Amino acid sequence: MVRDYLLPYVDLYLKTQLVKDPSWYTRESPYGIYFRDFYHRQYDVEDDKTNPRDPVKLEHLNKLWLGWNIGLSDLDILGRPRPITHLLYRLPRVRYKGQGSPAQSSAAKHRRAVSRVSRATGQVDTFRFQRVEMRKHLDRLRETHPMFRYHMDGKVPKKVYDREMTDAVIIPSPFGDGATCYRDFEAILSGGVMLKADMGHLDMRPNFYIPGVTYIPHDWDFSDFAGKVLHILEHRSEYEAMARAAQQTYLKALSPEGGEDFALQFKEIVQEALARRSGSLRSA
Repeated sequence: MVRDYLLPYVDLYLKTQLVKDPSWYTRESPYGIYFRDFYHRQYDVEDDKTNPRDPVKLEHLNKLWLGWNIGLSDLDILGRPRPITHLLYRLPRVRYKGQGSPAQSSAAKHRRAVSRVSRATGQVDTFRFQRVEMRKHLDRLRETHPMFRYHMDGKVPKKVYDREMTDAVIIPSPFGDGATCYRDFEAILSGGVMLKADMGHLDMRPNFYIPGVTYIPHDWDFSDFAGKVLHILEHRSEYEAMARAAQQTYLKALSPEGGEDFALQFKEIVQEALARRSGSLRSA
């Protein structure tokens, strides 16, 4: 979400992700987040409380600048330590070997079909929409396919959650507070196939969402969700390469090579900010 009231006072406003269509920022937004606005507009989903964002003025639009992906962060949204990279040593299917080994085969027959999906009842309706739809489709699949299994909702200890993630062939990852969420990276490190609403509307750096390569996108209306779940389960061995590619992409970003890319990006951001500040001082 853009805090538009800050834009007059800064040279650059960094975002972990940017909507590819910049005109969205110049329009009024009832909820300030692209997907929440979408479900409000398309399905009349209403929250008890809105968090509107005023349109970004055209003279400030070029201040919106791409920062780094939250997958590189070691803190959660509340600022609490959440070292995602430590999962590399805790999850049983993820171990370094040379340049880093991918997960065990996602085609393993003993693995559960789909990982735990939460109702997330504490969240507002625009946030909950995807979770509710996922549950509906997964419940229908379980009714029509007796062998289909997935974890029910409810809180479990972290060790149980980690084990369930590594045991799952498919890990659905609904949007969180934003389109990206920490479950995405837990899914990658767990070695499952990430099934997620299409992320093609966003720019981010590095980009861990490559359709058909690192994750399987589904439509935002969930019209193709059940079909993609069944296709993955019926062709498990074909998706093993995807689990490997997703891990390799993410591990590369956390490697020394990825660190160099991050340092270069950070340098570019600082240089751009300094250039703008210098230009502002000359024109003052």
